[in-house]
Amino acid sequence: MNEHDQQLNRSDVFEVNGVQFQAAIQSPIPIPILPWRKIPVKLGMFVTNNWSTRLYFNRLNSLRLTMFDGNDQEILFDSDLWRARVSGEPYYFLETTETQFFSFESTIYRNFCQLQLETDNEAGGFFYFRNLKPGNYQLSISYSNSGRLQGLEQEEEYSGKVWSGTVNIPVNFCLGSR
Repeated sequence: MNEHDQQLNRSDVFEVNGVQFQAAIQSPIPIPILPWRKIPVKLGMFVTNNWSTRLYFNRLNSLRLTMFDGNDQEILFDSDLWRARVSGEPYYFLETTETQFFSFESTIYRNFCQLQLETDNEAGGFFYFRNLKPGNYQLSISYSNSGRLQGLEQEEEYSGKVWSGTVNIPVNFCLGSR
């Protein structure tokens, strides 16, 4: 186990329709002292393809995040515009028995005195969790795919299958020192 893995809190493994999912988030997440200084936060899912064929996973409008504080109170999020595009390919793909980390670009920063977590929504926008305080949290990552992909070339479509299903994965983390 390398130093980077030791900083990750991992969820239990959930298997849905022949695919294993495990959420992971950096913990503890350091709190920036200076306003507007963005600190990257490692957040995403380890995904393992247990099928005997290549699988495709949609990136566009497939991710939802829900956060709860240490008192199990939901923290509402803001988001900016949802767009019908992503940077790079509009899908992930995994070969048979391959495991890959689907990374969701995230940062923690102070907007004046307000601490917030910003996470890419995989649709060209961001989720913003605002007014955070040091302490323990739970993040629930929901990934859903209908089994259809836009932007998949015809020849690619015949070389694999589009995964269909929904998975909800809770993972705990600490904001600030433990």
